[in-house]
Amino acid sequence: MDLRALEAIVAIHEHGSFSAAAERLFLSQPALTRRVAMLERELGVKVFVRTSRGVHLTEAGEALIEPTRRALRETGAIRDAVQLVRRGTRGTLTVIGTTDLSRALLGELVGRFHEAFPSVAIRAGSASSDAEALAAVASSAFDLAIVELPADADGLEVTYVGAEELVVVLGPGGHNSATTEAELPVVTPEQLRGRTLIHLPMTRTRNRAGSLFASLGEAPASRLEVSSCELISPIMRWTHSVAILPRPDAIEARAEGLTLAALPKPARRHIGLVRRAGTAGPTTRRFLELAAVPEVPSSLSSGGTPAVPR
Repeated sequence: MDLRALEAIVAIHEHGSFSAAAERLFLSQPALTRRVAMLERELGVKVFVRTSRGVHLTEAGEALIEPTRRALRETGAIRDAVQLVRRGTRGTLTVIGTTDLSRALLGELVGRFHEAFPSVAIRAGSASSDAEALAAVASSAFDLAIVELPADADGLEVTYVGAEELVVVLGPGGHNSATTEAELPVVTPEQLRGRTLIHLPMTRTRNRAGSLFASLGEAPASRLEVSSCELISPIMRWTHSVAILPRPDAIEARAEGLTLAALPKPARRHIGLVRRAGTAGPTTRRFLELAAVPEVPSSLSSGGTPAVPR
């Protein structure tokens, strides 16, 4: 059934004549008449009857008019919904991040996007490694992966979204004289001596933690690998331990009574959003526009996977 014919039926009924309805629909009167005739042939009934007092609905037309109005309203709602998706203001967005990334970073990006586009449903997932997160995007299981750069992202596109400063977190007995978060003293060999090193399974995270001890001529008393950043602070409150965390997570740990210190050599890790090449839909593009930072460090390449220092 042609929706244009249904629009013609409603317009004729509301305006009282074929000529007025044709003007309203920007049609010639013969074109409007053909649409009505086509619908009447399809239904096998007359919809209108002409009298000296104008055009009136037949009994069949009376039965048709309200369902037709409902159908047109539903059609309008469908068009509106599709346009919202097309503009990226409605739909579904799926994002996966590795468990060693700052909860604050992913939380900020998802939260800001939800505030701007509350009609978009967001599903956030977690991966145990960058490779797992990238595979989830490559297989279309997720729209975006948020990972540390550089990433092995063949066939994928990367958008730079910022950097995280890394901070040393010490369990009981790691006191220092810092009075503010901005003036953390550098960690000392004495503070590391005899401590358990707590780290996540990601290779880069584990290597950074090991390098910290080596740079100060120490070795961890033992190692403890955990699956999520969220487990580190609760464990550290009860152990003579050390970990390296992104500054936002470290600040939360400090509020729980743990001690912060600076790395001997300041370190930042660069973060990017990765997507399948050439497949970003409107909602994904909206998220990328919101997340991307205006200034990309000069150490990043202009295309492909950014060449970021580890």
